[in-house]
Amino acid sequence: MQRRTTRFVIGVFAAFVASGCFGGRPRAPNDAATVEVENRAFADMTVYVVDVGGARRRLGTATGLTTTTFTIPQPAVGNGREILFVVDPIGGARASYTNRLYVTPGDEVRLVIPP
Repeated sequence: MQRRTTRFVIGVFAAFVASGCFGGRPRAPNDAATVEVENRAFADMTVYVVDVGGARRRLGTATGLTTTTFTIPQPAVGNGREILFVVDPIGGARASYTNRLYVTPGDEVRLVIPP
C-alpha cells in the first residue's frame, strides 16, 4: 500500500480542496493519521476535527506563520469514516470548514491556511 497525502487550503470564507498521492513506506493498520497545518496567516488558529457523527475534537493551536503537526484521534479515522477539519481564528468571528474526506490509519493530511 502507499501512503496517501491530502492537501487542504482554507480560505477566509470558503474551503478549497486538492488531493494527491505519493509513494512512501507501507502503512500498518495501527499507524497514526496526522494533519500538518501550515498557517500562512498572522492570526493563531484553533484546529478541530469533526467526524461524521458530529463529535468535534480539538487538535490544538496552529500558531501564525508556522507549520504544526497534530495526530488525528483514532476514533475519527478508519474505513468508512468521514471527517472534516474546522479552523477557527482565535479572537475571530468566522471559522472555516474543509470538505468531508476519508482518512485511514497512516494517512498524512496537509492543511494550508492562506494569509
